[in-house]
Amino acid sequence: MEGGYVTLWNPESILRSGGQDPGMVQNRQVHKGSVTALEFNPFRSNLLASCGADSQVHIINIENPANPEIYEPGSTQQSEHDGHGAGEVTCLEWNRKVQHILASASNTGVTTIWDLKMKKPAISFRDPANRQRCSSLAWNPEVATQILVAYDDDRNPSLQVWDLRNANYPFKETAGHSKGVLDVAWNLMDPNLMLSCGKDNRTVCWVFSSGQPEVFSETITQQWNFQVRWAPNIPAVFAGASHLDKVAIYSMQQSRNAGVRYAPRWFQRPAGVSFGFGGRLASFGRNESGQATAINMHIVPSEPEIVAEADMFEQLQSTGDYTGYCQKKIDTTQDEHEKLTWKLVQLLFQKGENRPQVVAHLGFDAQAILAKAEQFLGKKPGSILADDSDPTGGWAPS
Repeated sequence: MEGGYVTLWNPESILRSGGQDPGMVQNRQVHKGSVTALEFNPFRSNLLASCGADSQVHIINIENPANPEIYEPGSTQQSEHDGHGAGEVTCLEWNRKVQHILASASNTGVTTIWDLKMKKPAISFRDPANRQRCSSLAWNPEVATQILVAYDDDRNPSLQVWDLRNANYPFKETAGHSKGVLDVAWNLMDPNLMLSCGKDNRTVCWVFSSGQPEVFSETITQQWNFQVRWAPNIPAVFAGASHLDKVAIYSMQQSRNAGVRYAPRWFQRPAGVSFGFGGRLASFGRNESGQATAINMHIVPSEPEIVAEADMFEQLQSTGDYTGYCQKKIDTTQDEHEKLTWKLVQLLFQKGENRPQVVAHLGFDAQAILAKAEQFLGKKPGSILADDSDPTGGWAPS
C-alpha cells in the first residue's frame, strides 16, 4: 500500500459479517516508500516477503498476527552489485523448491537471490544488454536453479531464463512483446508453459520445451493486463487484471496456435490401456521412480472358453495324434449327431483297412447293396468289364 504499510485482513470475518466487519487484523508500516510486491512463502505460510520503493526487502513473520516480527534477509547496506543499492525493488518471488531462497529484482536491472539461512545475498546478476527495469520474476517450479526475468523496456522488451549455476548470460531469451513486459507467471502443473503480458495488449502463453520459446496461444485485450496468474487447480485457465478495473478469466485453449505440436502435461496420463484388433491390448504406466515404462502388448481372447481347446489342438499338431483327438471329442460330446461326425473324421485318419467302415457308419450295408445290384443286373456287379478267364467275373468283394 501507499506509505509503506502492509495490512493483514481476515476474509472469514468479512464474509460472516456481510461486509459490516472490515476484518483488519494488523496494519504495520514496513517500508519508507510504497510497497511494490508481496508474497507468502509456499512452504511456511507465516512468512510474508515484501519489497518497496525504499530499496528494501523485508520478511514478515505473522505467526502472531497481532504482533508480527519484521526482519531483513541481509544487510541494509548493499552495493549495486550485492543487493539493490538505491534502486526501487519492483518484484520478488519465493523459490518453489527451496524454502529459504528468495529472489528480488529492481528498476536498476539487478536481480538478487537471497539466502535466508546465510542472511545475505547468494548471487546477483544483471542483463548483459544493460536493460534497466525488471518488472517480474518467476521461478521454474521443477528446476530450483532456473528463474525467469521480465523487463519493462518499450524499446527492447525481453523474457530471459537464467540458470544460477552459470549466471553470466541467460540460456534462453525471447523478445515476446513489441513493448515492455509487465508480468510473468510459470504454470505449476506444466513447467513447460509460461504466461506473459505486456503493454502491447497481448497476453501470451509460451512453450519452453524446445530450445527456442514458441507461442502456444495468444489473447488480445482492449487494455493491457498488468498482472496474470494461473488458476491453482484448473488446467489451462488463467486470470488477468487490467487498468479497466476488471479481472478477466481466460482459457489458453481458445486462441491456440495451430502450428504448435506440444501437448500440455495435464493431457498426459500416468497409466492407461487401449484395445486393438485381434484381441490385442496395449498398456503403459510408470514405475516406482515415476519414469514411464515401455508399452506392453498382450493378446486377450474374446472367448476364453476356447483357450483350452486351442491349447489341445496345438498339442495335437505337434504330436500328430489326430485319431486320439477325435476320440476325446467322441467321449466328451453329448450330441449323437456330433459323435457320428467325429467318428467319421476319425475313420478318415485311420489306415485303409478301416475305411470300409465309413459306409457302415453312414447307415448302408455293402453286402445288401451288392445283392440288390446283382438281382437288378442279372449278374454280379463288375462282370461286364471282367475278363472271361477271370473265375470271379471281375468282381472281388472289398
